[in-house]
Amino acid sequence: MYHDHTGQIIANNPAAERILKLSSDQILGKTSIDPTWHTIHEDGSEFPGEEHPAMVALRTGKEVRNVVMGVKSGSDDSVTWIVIDAIPEILPDSKTPHHVLVSFSEITQIKAIKSQIKEKKAVLTAIMESANESIWALDLNYRLLYANQLFFERFKLLQKSEISINDQILSFLSGEMVEKWEGYFNQVFQGEELLFNEHYQTTSMDYNLETTIKPIYSGAKIIGAAAFSKNISDMAKHIQIIENQNSKLREIAWIQSHLVRAPLARIMGVVNAIENFEEHEVQEHKSFIGLLKIASLELDEIIRDVVKKSETID
Repeated sequence: MYHDHTGQIIANNPAAERILKLSSDQILGKTSIDPTWHTIHEDGSEFPGEEHPAMVALRTGKEVRNVVMGVKSGSDDSVTWIVIDAIPEILPDSKTPHHVLVSFSEITQIKAIKSQIKEKKAVLTAIMESANESIWALDLNYRLLYANQLFFERFKLLQKSEISINDQILSFLSGEMVEKWEGYFNQVFQGEELLFNEHYQTTSMDYNLETTIKPIYSGAKIIGAAAFSKNISDMAKHIQIIENQNSKLREIAWIQSHLVRAPLARIMGVVNAIENFEEHEVQEHKSFIGLLKIASLELDEIIRDVVKKSETID
């Protein structure tokens, strides 16, 4: 479109009519400050006519480029997004523009796609940040492409250094850690998926980290690696408690199957002998009763020991 020195539109092409959804008669003669224009900035705020690229170019005599503007039109008040360039034309014997050439192209679809990408990114970020895992990704040059906040916090705690996006992660490691992690990443870059545990010790606590690293594919091509690391220290403690409990239960089971069985067998033998005595052998019963008492006390002691051991299982 062409604007004269007053800002009025004096010419337009068919593309302008199609994009603005207006006829040539509706466009010609208007200025940017015409109240029928309803234009907005990308944040939704009003875009005053005085700030339109054509008016700025007329006022300053300088080119204005890549200005994004939303134009509301139609009965449904839909917004058409355009990106505008305004180039002033100044005659050789003049210091002020006598015309401004305004060109613009529609970016409504591009804006919609960008908005969808932004929304999806927000959802993914919320998911990543709510996870109880350190999550990070790097490219084939070991540059950090993405990481959630937990990764940064844990990396600083365990590696004693602060890393940022686009940093080369191996340069922040030291000693044998460099060779070890470079080996992990190179395996993944060859298409392998890794799962391993590592133990780290700090002044405040121990960390048992279970880490999974998988290749990132673009089509059939590997372009990087994604890693997920969770602290399984509490799980390891629970497993150790269960193993201790199982050990005590096995010990109790052995006591019941071996130690308890011996005095119980003696008691049963004495009882069986007493049952077979004749009346005239009653006097001899006393010695068997003594044996029965000894075996009973032995069994009682074993049972007490079993009860004591079972009380330590928690």
